[in-house]
Formats: sequence, C-alpha cells, structure tokens
Amino acid sequence: MYKVDRDMAELMYVANFDALLALDKVSADDYVRYLQAHSFSSTITKLPGFHAIISCKGRSYTKHGLTEIALEWLRKMGYGRQPFLLFFHKDSDNNHIHMVTTRVRRSGSKIDHKFEKVRGHEILNEVMGLDEKRRAEDVIKDLLDYRISSHAGFLAALQSRGYFLRLISESYHVYQYYVKRGEIRAALLDEKIRRFSMDHQTRDELERTLEKARRHCQFGIFPLPIRLTGGRKRESFQFSSSMAELLSAEFNIDLLYNMDKKSRLLECTLVDHNSKTIYSGDALLPFVKWLDLEAFGVNVSSAQRSWEVSPAYRSEMGNATSLANDYLPEVRLEIADDQDDEAVHGRERKGSRRKRT
Repeated sequence: MYKVDRDMAELMYVANFDALLALDKVSADDYVRYLQAHSFSSTITKLPGFHAIISCKGRSYTKHGLTEIALEWLRKMGYGRQPFLLFFHKDSDNNHIHMVTTRVRRSGSKIDHKFEKVRGHEILNEVMGLDEKRRAEDVIKDLLDYRISSHAGFLAALQSRGYFLRLISESYHVYQYYVKRGEIRAALLDEKIRRFSMDHQTRDELERTLEKARRHCQFGIFPLPIRLTGGRKRESFQFSSSMAELLSAEFNIDLLYNMDKKSRLLECTLVDHNSKTIYSGDALLPFVKWLDLEAFGVNVSSAQRSWEVSPAYRSEMGNATSLANDYLPEVRLEIADDQDDEAVHGRERKGSRRKRT
C-alpha cells in the first residue's frame, strides 16, 4: 500500500473481501488485516501469502488490459474466489500489475501450489492465446537452417532465445520454463556439425566487421542482471560487453559469452545472422584477435582455448532459463518466492519467526 499512498500505484480491483462491505470507507489497513485474519484460519500453512506480477513490454498493454489478463489468470489458477487485490504500477520501463492474495481458503485448506510457476506460465500462455510449442518449433527450424560449427555454439544460440537442451537417448529435448517444447534428433545435429566448413569470403567479411567494431569498443565484460518489475534486479549467468552490444545493434551479429561464477570463460559463440553461421569451437579461433578476450579481463587458459563448454556448464545449462531481451514474450509472469509474505500480512503473523521452508 506504500506506493498507493504516494500515488506511485493504482488499486485497480478488489474482490471477495465480503466482511468489509459493511464499512462506509475501507482503508488499506483494513485490507491487510482481512488478509491476515483469512490466513490465520490455517495453523499449518507456513507461507500463506501469494504475490505474482504480470508485466508487458513497455506500454504495450494499458492498466485495464493488464487487469483483464490478471483476472482471467487468477481464475484459472484457482484464486478466483479468494480475497485478492490488483495494483497497477508504471514505475519502471514496463507496465505491470501486482496480484496479492492468500493461499489459504475460508475452510482453512490450502490451494494447491505444486509446480506453481510452471502452471502459471502455461496458464498465462493459454490466456494470451499463445502456442509456445509452435513457437519453439519455429525457433528450432530457424536455427537448424544455420551453418553450425559445434554443439556448444548451437546450445548457446538456442539458450539465447530462451530455451535449453537435455540429451535423452538419441534426441535433444528442448525445454522452456522446465516444460518440454520439442525435440531435435541428435543424428541430425551431429551431421550438420560434421559437414560444417569455413567459407573464406564470409570469414573475410566477418573479420573486417570485427576489426571495424573493435576500434569503437571499450574493454570489459560485464554481467547482465535480469530486470524485474519495480526496478528490481537479479543476478544471472549472462554477460555482455561493449563489443557485443555494438555488433548486435549495428551489424546483426550476436556475441555470446558463457562464464562461470568466478568470471572465467567457459564458452564463446559468434552468431552471424547475415551469413546464417554459428561460430564456436575451433571455427572461432580466426576471430579471437579481434575479440581480444584476454584484454577484456577474461581468464582464458590454454586448456580453455578449445572454446568448448565444460561438463560442469553442460550440467548447469540443464537448469537455466535464458531471458534474452530480444526474445522475451509480450507479456511475462513473475511469481514471488514468498519473500513478500511479511509485506502483505505484516510482521505480527503467528509463527513469522519460524524458519521458512
């Protein structure tokens, strides 16, 4: 309610606060106390608070459009009969709406929250009429049309579009939000990589482009935080540089870095969308002098000169979800990990000092 009181947010919708209908004027504190009392009906639910956010790119949806999406999403998630509040915020680059409610029903039972985030994304896609399986198939088809120099390069290019892979039997399974979206036959990808050959004219053109771009770039590779609603940020394993930003903006080339937690380079990939070529592994070596990775402060040992993804990183990729800005959906969902329980229900909730699980 802090932002509402300071005209930084707007209360768009109030539902199912039946006992408050008898009051002539309802204050923000009244809503908070009602949610507290509702949550007290369960003595075993440790984390009753539910807080989710639906945001859009820029101002592509109005406050009324986001409200309609939120109402339908809450209904399909099982919260339609719960007391809930919808707040519209525009205090960041992207319009967004907050949904605040409780997981505890009037009966004291708890709304099922198993695989809540996965279900949430699937239901949002349903509300928006999106076919994520079809979208994934289009992305796979597009990338398989590129010349691919190594498995690592293909994995990095696919991950930059919001997907990751797991090799299961004879196929790569393509996942988004931990939901399987498609498959790629391992033999097909292996054959494309085996047949890769360097086109000298294309290579020369790319070298000239990199040389030109390099003259206008500053040193330094920096982490890209994941930008959340309300101006918040979260650390990610994505990195960029002034070189990468210039290549993307001016030359239609993606320079993708994959670093470990100690900022050591695990894999680097060049995706040239002009020639539809993905360079990594040995195919990237002719361009290393222009990328000047060691001068950027990257610890590139001789063992890492192969530019292949390490086994540890391959494992890590199976648990990562890329949020590359160019491929973000028009409308996004963010479900808080219960850290807002105290903010919604107050510090005095019974058991608030117990260890959270």
